[in-house]
Amino acid sequence: MTPKMLSFKDTLVRGAEEMGTPLNESQITAFHKHAELLLKWNKTHNLTAITDPVEMAVKHWLDSIYVLSALKQDGAKLMDLGTGAGFPGIPIKIMRPDLFITLIDASRKKTTFLLMAIHELGLSGIKAVHGKAGKTDVNKYGSFDIIISRAVSDLSSLWQIAEPLLSAQGLFLSMKGLRVNDELVRFKKSESCRGLKIITNFYTLPILKARRCLVSVQRGNT
Repeated sequence: MTPKMLSFKDTLVRGAEEMGTPLNESQITAFHKHAELLLKWNKTHNLTAITDPVEMAVKHWLDSIYVLSALKQDGAKLMDLGTGAGFPGIPIKIMRPDLFITLIDASRKKTTFLLMAIHELGLSGIKAVHGKAGKTDVNKYGSFDIIISRAVSDLSSLWQIAEPLLSAQGLFLSMKGLRVNDELVRFKKSESCRGLKIITNFYTLPILKARRCLVSVQRGNT
């Protein structure tokens, strides 16, 4: 079956199996409901430029759950920085209900959508916060075991925002496209990069074969 012939659900199921992360019925139902809510709000609020069912399933939901293999800690406190319409935070929460997740975005309309989506999906242990990246306050939000960001800003800027909010053993994950090499070079040359352990993992999303990169950053003494 070609990608154009696949439905949203078929794409999710097939793609997740190819990734080694099979979905159960409740997860499929939750992903589908999230997609329905997103498309409904997108008509008036412009939350995403991707509306094709296959592209949505692959580039939003399957890309989001790719990072599950990096989330080793049970019950971790996770921040999704610049979450947009809830990616990757909401799919992660659906797959890992044990995690305590804070979604943060500078757009009030997106935060309003997130609050509604969390309620409609019946999710607990997850909250949406309206806030501007770079003005997050550790005294207000506390520290996080994991901070993740998807297609937001450059690595150096993101690390400056994330580092004060990370716990001592915290993990920062940045989801990037293939054009990440220049960012990596600049980041590794910066003063803030000294003593950090940086791992890059290039991967291919199923069905559409889109290439992506996951950058992991931890302090060197971990």
